[in-house]
Amino acid sequence: MELFRKNIKYILIIIFALIVAFLIYKFGAENGTSKLSLKDDFKESKQMVDTCLKLMKIDSVEVLVYPLTVEISTDKTRMHGFIKPHPYKKHSYIIYLRKNIPKHKKIEIICHELIHLQQLESRKLEYLYRESYLWKGVKYKYTEIPYENRAYEVEAETESYIYAKKLKKIFLK
Repeated sequence: MELFRKNIKYILIIIFALIVAFLIYKFGAENGTSKLSLKDDFKESKQMVDTCLKLMKIDSVEVLVYPLTVEISTDKTRMHGFIKPHPYKKHSYIIYLRKNIPKHKKIEIICHELIHLQQLESRKLEYLYRESYLWKGVKYKYTEIPYENRAYEVEAETESYIYAKKLKKIFLK
């Protein structure tokens, strides 16, 4: 018992270190996101993305799905997701999705964002800087046209419906 009392400080440090090591292993960062965020909800989101890419006959790209952790809104709308090109890999994209979105809405958002992927891959759409973008070779400032009236958003909203309908049949059984 006396040996235990003399070494209690070291025993507590070892226990603390083991707990920290376990937490880092279990929930630690992996490719810029935590393993916890990809469990359950985000695994299914990735399955939805992969399924939709197959339906769209797109196989030459990589799409990662990460949680949207900051509040983003457009003119009138709170954003539930967006896509952006991967900063270091060609033909690789990241879809950021808000957590806890109803499944039917998540399907609609994923399909919408994958239409943007098509636009970006075909170079119909190019993000230039924070303030501007190219649509079919013409430069626009984001402040010039309201979000819901931007041609690339109108196209994504219109075309994503076809894929969302198919995905809902698969994932909303």
